Amino acid sequence: MNKLISLGLLFIPALFSVSFVFAEEYYYIPDHLLEQPPLFCAMEFEDTQMPEAQRDLMKMAENAVFDWETKLVEATKNPEGWDFEFVKLSVQKQQEFFFDRDCTVNIYFERHPPKGEWEYSGYADSYLTFSDIVIFYLEPSYQYSGKTIEVEGEIWEEAEIVGFKNQLAQDIQSTLRHEIGHSLGLDHPKFELNDFTKDQFGNGVHSPSIMIDPYEYNIPGEIHYKITDYDVNSVVNLYGEDGINEIHLSAYFLDFIIIGVVLIVMIYFVNRKFRKKDSGLTPLED
Repeated sequence: MNKLISLGLLFIPALFSVSFVFAEEYYYIPDHLLEQPPLFCAMEFEDTQMPEAQRDLMKMAENAVFDWETKLVEATKNPEGWDFEFVKLSVQKQQEFFFDRDCTVNIYFERHPPKGEWEYSGYADSYLTFSDIVIFYLEPSYQYSGKTIEVEGEIWEEAEIVGFKNQLAQDIQSTLRHEIGHSLGLDHPKFELNDFTKDQFGNGVHSPSIMIDPYEYNIPGEIHYKITDYDVNSVVNLYGEDGINEIHLSAYFLDFIIIGVVLIVMIYFVNRKFRKKDSGLTPLED
């Protein structure tokens, strides 16, 4: 009986630790996982209408990369595990073959998205161990559409993008942090509306994650974004407290292993079947 009581006492803290670990639900991009500390390569560009844009955007990109790194180091107390690097690649360098062979994440800048997709401020293509990030850096011009929506008893007039101003968009810094989150493996999380906290000045709400897709929420007014504890915990949960300092087998690589094993088994049984047929044949007599 005493042994059972002792085992029960040991089980209680273990139960609490398990419930704590699984208290949050995290969302990750399928088949994408970094296998080494990332090298972020920002592509320089030419903009004759806004010659200062390159300098400002490069600085914003660098700040976004090291904002992620700083928060991850602070959370884990492990600077070696989150050793992010940032470099700029000149326009001339980009003309070379395999110019990005050492890059883990490529960051490109374009003035605005193609017509029909004007609402996007950026995107990330993340697969296997690499990512391409594209940031659209011009500020949109809005025009009220005449349509209204009702949210929590309040009437809001909808606005649509009709063009772009020749100035940097206001949300570039949050967009960069969002897309870098994708390059680390994070997908769009799901939250309830009550998870958004109202701004104390009454001019918007604070998002519980830098990684939300705002089009999934019917929230009028301004949404304030920053890298939150939830975002940091998501990355740490994906790679571990030690960070991205060892080779992680991606799901895609595991798929190759499974397919390879299946093929070997199939070849073995097919070969065995034909050998049985051959053994039953009698040689022809002259």
